[in-house]
Amino acid sequence: MSINGDSRAIVEQEIAYAAEAGLSYWAFVDYWDEVRDMHLAMNRYLAAKDKKGVRYCFVEEGQRLDKVGTQGWSRLVEHFRHPDYQTVLGFDAVSAYARGGSYSMTQPSYAEQCAMIRRDRWEKCRTLRLPSITFASTGWDTPPRNERPPSWMKEVRATPDPTPPARQRPLLDSVTATPEELASHVREAIEWTAANRDLNPANTLIIYAWNEHEEGGWLQPTLGSDGRPNEERIQALGKVLRSLPFKAGTSKP
Repeated sequence: MSINGDSRAIVEQEIAYAAEAGLSYWAFVDYWDEVRDMHLAMNRYLAAKDKKGVRYCFVEEGQRLDKVGTQGWSRLVEHFRHPDYQTVLGFDAVSAYARGGSYSMTQPSYAEQCAMIRRDRWEKCRTLRLPSITFASTGWDTPPRNERPPSWMKEVRATPDPTPPARQRPLLDSVTATPEELASHVREAIEWTAANRDLNPANTLIIYAWNEHEEGGWLQPTLGSDGRPNEERIQALGKVLRSLPFKAGTSKP
């Protein structure tokens, strides 16, 4: 089975969904020249005529920046100058891409993951008085990647599900966030940010993730049992963001 989601029409529909949810921006992981195909989504986004107010920025990884070196700075500056590039602070705050965890571990429930984020991200930043962009998560649940890991993840041993495809059912349990749980977590992240503006002067947050489906973190609508897009997460998030004077962003790989 293959899924081709990089057409102009599909990306423009994703932009519309992001705008409907009230998101201000997407944060694309920047792969530089290392993996050119991983720029397809960003290039489609940049080519879209109507971005509906959804801006973009980069998630940069230290190891890649070290490899590129100073010769890559001019490219970054050109993006910083782009009229749709989201800027809030200089290099004076920290955040996270995902809560993460081992791919082989038994994953904690979504409620437990949210408690870990409060303890290990929000409260640690408050204890250390560390300027930050508030991090929130839609989940971490990795069976798809465990079953068939991508070629670049040599450390993950493939453990395919022996159940015949016709008998397999979606694995939905406490690890999978319900739309209501997701909305509650984001609302709490917004309230924490409002109460700690000295640590988050940008007054913004980043959500993992738009489409990390195989890692268990997504907002992008998926195919429902009725054959139509399941928009429950988008709608739940939209209710939260429209009800408060605050706009949030979500990371997109």
